[in-house]
Amino acid sequence: MDVEATTTEQLTRCAIAIVIGALVGLERQARMEVRERDRRPPDPAPSDPAPPEAETASSDAEQIGGVRTFVVIALTGAVATMSGSPWIFVAAFLAVALLVVAGYALTAYRTQGDLGFTSELAALTVFLLGGLCGDGRLSLAAAAGLILALILSLKERLHRFASRMRKEDIQAVVKFAALSVIVLPLLPAEPLPVGASLAGSTATVAVDGIAIDGVEAAPVDGDPVVPPWYASLTLDVRKVWWMVILISSISFVGFILGKFIGAKRGLLVTAGVGGLVSSTAVSLTYAQRSHQTPALATELTMGILLANVIMPIRVVAVLFVVCAPLAIHLAVPMGITAGAGALAALVLYLRRPGDGEMEDVELKNPFELASAVKFGLLFGVVLFGAQIVQALFGDAGLYGLSVASGLTDVDPVALTSADLVASGRTSMLVGVVMVTLAVISNTAVKGGLVISAGDRSLRGSAIFAFGAMLLAAFGGLGLAVFLWRSGSVISVAGP
Repeated sequence: MDVEATTTEQLTRCAIAIVIGALVGLERQARMEVRERDRRPPDPAPSDPAPPEAETASSDAEQIGGVRTFVVIALTGAVATMSGSPWIFVAAFLAVALLVVAGYALTAYRTQGDLGFTSELAALTVFLLGGLCGDGRLSLAAAAGLILALILSLKERLHRFASRMRKEDIQAVVKFAALSVIVLPLLPAEPLPVGASLAGSTATVAVDGIAIDGVEAAPVDGDPVVPPWYASLTLDVRKVWWMVILISSISFVGFILGKFIGAKRGLLVTAGVGGLVSSTAVSLTYAQRSHQTPALATELTMGILLANVIMPIRVVAVLFVVCAPLAIHLAVPMGITAGAGALAALVLYLRRPGDGEMEDVELKNPFELASAVKFGLLFGVVLFGAQIVQALFGDAGLYGLSVASGLTDVDPVALTSADLVASGRTSMLVGVVMVTLAVISNTAVKGGLVISAGDRSLRGSAIFAFGAMLLAAFGGLGLAVFLWRSGSVISVAGP
């Protein structure tokens, strides 16, 4: 423990400890005041006799302490640490813990109620945070104190969130985590040589100085045999499952937000949260809802647009994790596409008759094994298919694969393009075109679903909105290609 600090430094540490204790104490004090106000009987009528003075001991006893108590506990931890003796710190902690336990026992005896440990644990934590301040780790202590106060203040929301979580959701997360922990280490670290197995031989042939395993070596006129196009095909199973974990985790954030915030906060909140998980689910749900509430057609279209605006932004965010250079280059077409959708939503917002409420959008837990395995299979097929079409048809084959895969999901194409660019098997420009074409294909499919499944009152605004996004996507793609070929875009990676 640091005992060489100057007096100014020591006073600063004590001040930070006091602030942390006051912050947590204010939250506890405010909660106690709210509870006291809720229990207080209404004011009697002037003609009624004055009621006897209410006893406040029990209500006060339910709270371990207010602002002053938590400030003193934090300051005690800081001073005990600055003393330089670990035994003084341990003795002080035991003394505070003993007082906390005694206070809890006394409260339980007086109230005969079912009490929680939140305030008591908060008091012990504040003591330890004060100890961190006394040791000079002010940033860590301040951050932990803020997090503690935030968690304490979110009691009601956390309880509502827990009540919305189904047992099946918890089981899905546990099963997915267990499967990942058990299966992931067992997956081969190196890509599987699928092409070599198809070639049906274990011989090695040298072509242009490169050794290719699994190709039949039958020299003709002294020259090595040219290997078949499929000889170099591989499948990286471990990478596939890592991407499943990544995409499922990002989608799970939206799923949790939906549970925490509550989907019945309004059309736009519901759409924005749902767009993180599945913009297709939001689009189809809102389109079908338009038959029941035609008066909300404008707002339903706004919600559909918001979910689809989030989709290209989400793609860029995912690629920043796996291939940041590609994400940077995709910012132009994806930003223009999202901007067009946002502008169309603003036009509809100015025309809206009023805000509306609706039922929850049914979103599947992305950690359900069926959903995760389905995505993994789709990504594996796209990743493996990209090697085949590139070998047979070149970049044109990759573009066709992107359009076809985008009909169902954009993420597999985005991750495949990131893999191709990162490994140097294709250029940055090809990766940008692949992802943009997948987004265009996916947007067109969802637009068709909305127009066909929605009410007639929804179709006009849907055609306008999705038409604007598609035109913007094509325009953004053209601008990205122009900037690349003109050299206006700095190549941060790839040819």
